[in-house]
Amino acid sequence: TAPLPPCRGPPLSISGPRFPELAERYLKRQGIYSKPSTLHNERCNVEKLRRFFGSRTIASLSSSDLESFISTRRGKVSAHTINNDLGTLRGILRQAVEEGLIPALPFRIRKLRSTPRKIEIFSAEQVKRLLAEADPRTRAIIAIAAGTGLRRQEILHLKWEDLRGDQLEVCPKDGWTTKTYQRRTVYLSPSLRKILSDYRKSLKRKSETDWVFQSSRRGENSGARVGEIAKPLRAAFKRAGLYERGKLLHLLRHSVASALLQNGTAIHVAQSIL
Repeated sequence: TAPLPPCRGPPLSISGPRFPELAERYLKRQGIYSKPSTLHNERCNVEKLRRFFGSRTIASLSSSDLESFISTRRGKVSAHTINNDLGTLRGILRQAVEEGLIPALPFRIRKLRSTPRKIEIFSAEQVKRLLAEADPRTRAIIAIAAGTGLRRQEILHLKWEDLRGDQLEVCPKDGWTTKTYQRRTVYLSPSLRKILSDYRKSLKRKSETDWVFQSSRRGENSGARVGEIAKPLRAAFKRAGLYERGKLLHLLRHSVASALLQNGTAIHVAQSIL
């Protein structure tokens, strides 16, 4: 991402709290109340805001600075992304008001108009193409994503002991936690169980306590959990003619959600499964 130009405005001598201080206080509160994934997104947004506003004091900021920030982002990212940044900025300033650090918001923050995102899904035929083009480990990963709707990190943190007959338990382990901090159980279809069984037979380390998806490294790291799967995933999607940047496993998750709803599953039930 190209660096944002610094915010130009009044000198820093104007008194009052500075933006980096308020941003840090905001992240500290988010660390208490937010999910890990939400906190990660907030940190990314704060970093973009920091690069632009620098060490300016809040008293030195005006609506023209906000407009300048928006104009530097337009054309480079979507309105949806800019609105995420603005949401974080609004949260930082509102918290500062609540804590009595500033008397009021320095300007009004209005979100941009954005076109609602169209939810895309893969057809059953497209999933078959993906499975046919993937190597054994990637094939098992895609099969789990397409069959259960699990998130990427949920898949990578599976151990064989989590597979119990026709059920798969998703639970926190080894310092990692699920997005919702809760454990849940999902159903494994016969075809998915067959794919996982065949994949397990190909592994050297396949005890109950071993990771399902292991690094290919040898020596001391043999059997370690695989950390990144982007490259083999991209390769499989490209060979299947389905590659689109940013739309890999998460699109499979959308497909599972769509299939559940089309089959008459209540929304709240689908949410509990996913």
